[in-house]
Amino acid sequence: NYQKYSVETQILEGHREKTQQSELQIRDFKYEDIARYSCCVKNARGYASTEYKLTLEGVPFDSVTPAPSVDESSRSIVDTRSVVIAVAVVCSIILLIVIGVLIFCSVNRVQQKRQAKQDAIVENVKQHFINNSEVTVSNGDITGIGDGIKSVKSIEDKLNHTDEDNR
Repeated sequence: NYQKYSVETQILEGHREKTQQSELQIRDFKYEDIARYSCCVKNARGYASTEYKLTLEGVPFDSVTPAPSVDESSRSIVDTRSVVIAVAVVCSIILLIVIGVLIFCSVNRVQQKRQAKQDAIVENVKQHFINNSEVTVSNGDITGIGDGIKSVKSIEDKLNHTDEDNR
């Protein structure tokens, strides 16, 4: 029963610990077997791995195994570049939206303050007019002293600072 690859495992017992030792055996190692072989270990403390390059005597490892092609390495650079560009575009869009919202809120606040000032001025003028005239405002109706014509003349005279009844 011939097997090209085999793994032999031994368990070594020490003081309060067990150690498992494994060995990869490659029989009739040939030119086609030149490659990278990795060894992985996992225990309660975690995971570890290491890589071994196996070759024949006198045969340089790099001449047998091809280096990563330029297309593959440039493709990964393009992918990385694309990701960076995409992230930059998304961040720029978010920044522009935030700036737009801030500008909208600022303009809206200024308009509200301006409207509040105008409303206050109108209210002050109304109050001043009511306080300094004989006209009263109740339920939107203006009532003054005397009949309608005399009241209008009285109001106009008050505004013009004259007391003449005949114009």
